[in-house]
Amino acid sequence: MPDKKPSAEGPGTPRVLTVVIDRIEGAVAMLEDDGGGGITLPLDRLPAGHAWTEGLVIRVPLDAAGRPDWRSAQPDHAETRRRLGEGAETLEQLRKRDPGGDVKL
Repeated sequence: MPDKKPSAEGPGTPRVLTVVIDRIEGAVAMLEDDGGGGITLPLDRLPAGHAWTEGLVIRVPLDAAGRPDWRSAQPDHAETRRRLGEGAETLEQLRKRDPGGDVKL
């Protein structure tokens, strides 16, 4: 897996990779980064003590070489709620524009 670029850079800014758990298949998490790239990661590489669930936003510190430090990953519940709310708003706007009922099977 190639090294990921940090999502935020600048003087004094910690280098962090932001990913979302797209899905979990058995003991493996399928992650998606903000650029749309995919990462397959065994769940046991993430720190214990968190409920790693689908849709959860995770912040992963990057080391000096730009590699993710998965053992230091932390869930970002506030960002998860913000993104879910944004998705719900988009879905509501689409429902208002499309009355449905025009598909015949």
